[in-house]
Amino acid sequence: MNDTTKVLVKQTADALYNSQSPSDLVDSSALSQDELDQESDRKLKKTYAYWFVGILIGQLVVMNMVFVGHGLGWLSFDELTLRFYTTSTILEVFGVIFIIVNNLFPSSKAVVSDRKSHL
Repeated sequence: MNDTTKVLVKQTADALYNSQSPSDLVDSSALSQDELDQESDRKLKKTYAYWFVGILIGQLVVMNMVFVGHGLGWLSFDELTLRFYTTSTILEVFGVIFIIVNNLFPSSKAVVSDRKSHL
């Protein structure tokens, strides 16, 4: 590399480093591989949780639009069909929320047994 390229690379790296918020930076030399894996798992779980919550909100909005459409006479469904639709949608929402909460906040027994299995 010539001197001009070195200066450009250094400026670009410095600019990239300065653009990062301090909370996003992880001192990987101070963390073990397990700690880095746990940090990565947390970020991935957080991303999944945001996506699933967004999908659930969308599903509930669609469900409410179906009810409003049925109430205004725009849509025509049998009463039994609407009951099944409502019940299944609510059960699915509660089920997904239950799974998200259990995976994001495992019980202390599950965490201890999981740590013992890695030893």
